[in-house]
Amino acid sequence: MVLLFFGCKRPSPQLKSGQYTIHFHIDEIDIPVRLHVTDSTWNILNATEVISVKPHFLGADSFFVEMPLFHTYLAGHVTSDTTISGFWSDPTRPNNKSIALDISPRSAPIAEMPTSIEESIWECHFSPNDPENYSRAIGLFKNHNGHMHATFMTETGDYRFLEGNNTGESMELSCFDGTHLFYFCANVHGDSLTDGHFLSGNTWEESWYGIRNPEAVLRHPDSLTTLKDGNPFRFQAMDTKQKTVEFDSTDFLNKVTIVQIFGSWCPNCTDESKFLKEMHGAYSNKGLQIIPVAFEREASIQDQLFRIQRQFNDLSLPYPPYLGGTSPKTTAEKVFPQLNHVISYPTAIIIDKKGKVRKIHTGFYGPGTGQHYQRHKEMLTLFVEKLLDES
Repeated sequence: MVLLFFGCKRPSPQLKSGQYTIHFHIDEIDIPVRLHVTDSTWNILNATEVISVKPHFLGADSFFVEMPLFHTYLAGHVTSDTTISGFWSDPTRPNNKSIALDISPRSAPIAEMPTSIEESIWECHFSPNDPENYSRAIGLFKNHNGHMHATFMTETGDYRFLEGNNTGESMELSCFDGTHLFYFCANVHGDSLTDGHFLSGNTWEESWYGIRNPEAVLRHPDSLTTLKDGNPFRFQAMDTKQKTVEFDSTDFLNKVTIVQIFGSWCPNCTDESKFLKEMHGAYSNKGLQIIPVAFEREASIQDQLFRIQRQFNDLSLPYPPYLGGTSPKTTAEKVFPQLNHVISYPTAIIIDKKGKVRKIHTGFYGPGTGQHYQRHKEMLTLFVEKLLDES
């Protein structure tokens, strides 16, 4: 597809500058995401998040957009200077099935969300009738004249920057970040949300409900994964030259180490990687080291390493990545057999100067969670500073 689009460039129409909506279509559901076009740049807007991309208009009416960091793509045809039809494809997913989309002008711009607006907190239950997939979450909602900014905090991360509307009788939320397309809807009955439906692209769906509860809490993310034994922590991974590297106590001695279990396809992991880059810049000269171990979706090792290195280049991460294997969490558990389980990408293992694991943090609350994101960064920074000060 890429070769087809890039094979025959010639002058072609582009979208006029203005406000648009990308409509993703899954069965009968229309998932809207805002788009602001300025000159040759498309800005995808998810609440306060802005993702800027450069579309390529090719041939008489074709276009192609590669999404940054995750390198999925949008492609299709220009039907006029204000409308487009096409699809979104994620080649990293097994059995990838494209999702149809169209782009059309938005009738009126969305008013900005006031910074002072109060956030409501909701206790949410997903797959309540399915014990195998049941999970809890905390909904963080801001509502201004029916326009919503929101996210859900879970025990394995968050659903990042959601945006939508609340009519007083129903609510809808959605976002598209290049690797995930999320859609939530529910009926509103005062302090209750009922008949909820959640879609993650065309790969997952489940029911949910919510109750307004300002005291809602989740289990602490430092309590979810533990060591099974007291033996010195060690593991093996592959470097970018496909050489197996063994990490043991000698690699951790006199340093504070954060081992990051992640995937280049994972937005929460990417949020964490950006923060770890900040930490490395501030504390590497005092003895902090970051060891990222990736678990990727692609089948071949060459494709896995290509994806990892590409994202590390995009983020300008100053330390080398390592490959653990494919993305199922059972693979991560084999690489890290001393952990009782791995339930989330990312998971951060923090090791002191004597090679002892001092903390295992499951998930990452990213910038979409606001003050929770700031609090997590502050607490982790203080903990690392404490370990660096130890003799």
